[in-house]
Amino acid sequence: MLSLCARAEISIHGGSDALKANVRAHLDSLAREACDAPTWRLERASAQLPQQIEAAAQALGYYQLNYEREWRTDNNCWQLSLDLQPGPRVYIEDIQFQLLGPGRSDASLLDVQQGLELSVGQPLNHGDYEDAKRAVQKQMQNRGYWQSRWQQSRMQISPSDNQAYLLLQLDTGPKSYFGQLLVPQTALDTSLVSRLAGIEPGTVFTKEKLDLAYERLQSKNYFSSVLLQPSFEQDEGDTDIAMQLAMASKYQLSTGLGYSSDQGPRVSFRLDDHYVNRAGHSWAFHSLWSEDLSEVKFNYRIPLTDPAEQWLDNQLGYLREQTDSYLSRTYTAGSRYVSKLNEQWNWFAALSFQRDLYQVQGQQDENSKLLIPSGGLNYLWLDNPSFTRLGLRVETELLTSSDRFFSDTQFVQFRAYAKSIVPLGSKLRLINRGQFGTTALREFFQLPPSIRFFTGGDNSVRGYDYNSIGEEDENGVVQGGSHLLVGSVELDHPIKGPWYAAAFFDVGTAFDSEADFSRGTGLGLRWRSPIGPLRFDLAKPLDDPDSDYAIHFSVGVDL
Repeated sequence: MLSLCARAEISIHGGSDALKANVRAHLDSLAREACDAPTWRLERASAQLPQQIEAAAQALGYYQLNYEREWRTDNNCWQLSLDLQPGPRVYIEDIQFQLLGPGRSDASLLDVQQGLELSVGQPLNHGDYEDAKRAVQKQMQNRGYWQSRWQQSRMQISPSDNQAYLLLQLDTGPKSYFGQLLVPQTALDTSLVSRLAGIEPGTVFTKEKLDLAYERLQSKNYFSSVLLQPSFEQDEGDTDIAMQLAMASKYQLSTGLGYSSDQGPRVSFRLDDHYVNRAGHSWAFHSLWSEDLSEVKFNYRIPLTDPAEQWLDNQLGYLREQTDSYLSRTYTAGSRYVSKLNEQWNWFAALSFQRDLYQVQGQQDENSKLLIPSGGLNYLWLDNPSFTRLGLRVETELLTSSDRFFSDTQFVQFRAYAKSIVPLGSKLRLINRGQFGTTALREFFQLPPSIRFFTGGDNSVRGYDYNSIGEEDENGVVQGGSHLLVGSVELDHPIKGPWYAAAFFDVGTAFDSEADFSRGTGLGLRWRSPIGPLRFDLAKPLDDPDSDYAIHFSVGVDL
C-alpha cells in the first residue's frame, strides 16, 4: 500500500540554475508519470533520457555534458537523481549575416544587419538564436519587406574548440507598397472610410501601418467588426487591401440609476445616433437628474479631413447646481474643434456662449452672460484601460472673456488637472492627483458660480461636502475663489479577487486673497466593476471641528 506522502520525484544537481531548469523541462513527460507507473514505462523513459538531456544541454551551449543517473524506489514510488557535469560552454566565434534579393542594396536596411541581437564572444543559446532571427524578420516587415524568407540559417558547432559559427542569409523578397483600399458598400461614404483608415496608396507596406488602420477604424462607433486582408503579389508591386466591415447599431440607448454622496440618488439617460448620414455625422443626447444637480446636453459631432484625429463638436447644454451656498442655472451653446497631435496628445480650441442665472445665499438674484473663447492641451497614457498599473493624465485649459464682446465681465482663467498611477512593487499602487487654477479679473463677484473655483467632495477633498470649500464672507457663506489648489495621495492594495483596500490623504482650497487649506484623510474599499472601479470611502475632515466622518461613493475609470 502506498504512503499518502509518497510521490515520484526527479532531483537534479550540478550546473547552473538555467541548465537544471532546461533539463527538467525536457523531462516533463517523465515527471508526469504516476508514482506506481509500470516497469515497462519507466524503462522506456530511461532509454529516452540521453537524448532528452543532451538536447536540453546543447540548447544552452553545453556540448560536452556528462551526467550520472540513479533510479531508486522509496515507499514503492520511483525516484530519479541526476548529477550533471556540464563541461565547457560553446561561444559564438563568427557570424556571417547577408541580405540577398531585391533589398540587398537598400541603405535603409543597414541597421537591420548591424542590429542583429547576437554578437561574437556571446555564449551560444539556441533560444536567443531563434529570437534574433524572428526579430530580424519583424524589422524587415516594418521596412516593407513583408515576403522576406531565410534562405540559409546554419549553425556549425566545433565541440572540441567550444566554438560556434553562424551563417545567416536572408532573401528580402520584393518591397511591398500599399495599393488600392477596396472599400465595400456601407451606410458611410467610401471616401470617409478611406480617410478613416488613413492608408496612403504608394507608401511602404508595414504591419504598424496596417495595425494603425485597424485602430483608427475601430476607434469610432461606426463598425462592429473590421477585417483587412492584404493581397500580396509575387513580383514587386502594390498590395491591395480588401476590407470587410460590419456596421454597428445605428442607435444606442442607455439608462441608469445610481447614487453618489455628492449628488445623492440620480437617474441618467443617454441616446446616441452613431451615423446620422453618409458623411459620418453623429449626435448624442445625455441627461442626468438628481436633487442637487441636473444636467442636459446635446452634442452634434462632425468628422473633418482626418476623421480619426480631427472633429468638430457642437454643443447645447443646461446645468442646474445647488449647494448650501448657491443655486445656479447655466445655459450654454458652443463649438469645439479637437485635433490629435499623436497617440497621447490632443489639443482643442472652442468658442461658447453661456447664460447664468444664480443666487448666492444672502444675496439677490443675479444673472450674467459670457462669450468665452478657450483652448487647451490634453495628454493620456496608460498601460491598461480596464485596470491601470502605470499611467498619466494631464488636462489644461485657458479661458477668457471680455466685456467688450457680448460679455458682462472680463477675465482670463487657467485650469490644470493631473493624475498619475505608479506601481509600488507587485501589488501596491500609488495614485497622485492635483488641480490648479488661477484667474485674472477685474471684479470677483461678477463671476457666476460656474466660473468660480470651489472644492470638496468625492473627487477633490474627501471628508467635506460637495463644493463646500472656498473663501467665505463675513456671514460664513462660501463664496468660492479665483484660485484653486488641490492635491491627493492614495495607496491601494488588493484584498481578494476584484476587491482592493485604500488609504488616502487630500488637501485643497479655493481662495481669492489668502489660502486656507482644508485636509481630509481616510480609508476606502474598491471593487473593480466592468464599468470602472466602484469606490467607497470613509473620510475624516481634519479642519472642520463641526464635522465627524463623511462617506463618499463614486464610480469611474482609474484615469
